[in-house]
Amino acid sequence: MTSQANPFPALGIPGAGKGVDQICFVVPDIEASMRYWASVLGVGPFFHLRRSATRNLFFKGERTAVVSSTALAQAGGVQVEFIQLLNDVPSAYRDVLPHGLGSLHHVGRFVEDYQDTKRRLMDGGLELVQEGDAGPTINFCYLGRTGGSEPLLELIEIPGLRSFFDLISAAARDWDGVEAIREVTPNL
Repeated sequence: MTSQANPFPALGIPGAGKGVDQICFVVPDIEASMRYWASVLGVGPFFHLRRSATRNLFFKGERTAVVSSTALAQAGGVQVEFIQLLNDVPSAYRDVLPHGLGSLHHVGRFVEDYQDTKRRLMDGGLELVQEGDAGPTINFCYLGRTGGSEPLLELIEIPGLRSFFDLISAAARDWDGVEAIREVTPNL
């Protein structure tokens, strides 16, 4: 068995070796997932966007119109994300689930230099699966290997999301178990 080198250190990407910033699960029932993680695992509070802020989404180079719901919470040093699809169109959320619905879908890295990091990882052999934005300074993409059984790698352009993600992290540090689900409307 051959081992794959970690593309972050190999490509000189800042933050190499620090692990992941986010883990994401595509789930069939986002509210049940939030309740379970909050009440059983003690993770919360969850910030729930009934309709995700994603725009300009391309899956395998073709425009797609995913409608989804998203929830975010902080679990120690890692952000937890749930995505529930609300329509059935081609996307990485629907078509790239190597271990089935509810399993780990992707791990995310918050990056300062989105375009350069994406280019370096693609030059290193990863393929662009899906790319989109949630506004002019909030880009993201999913990278992976054809036929790979590993979760996708999401690059998340952090400068435009830093204050929102800091809010989520602070809420988790001070969370007393009350108000486990907090509805939010994207203001991006």
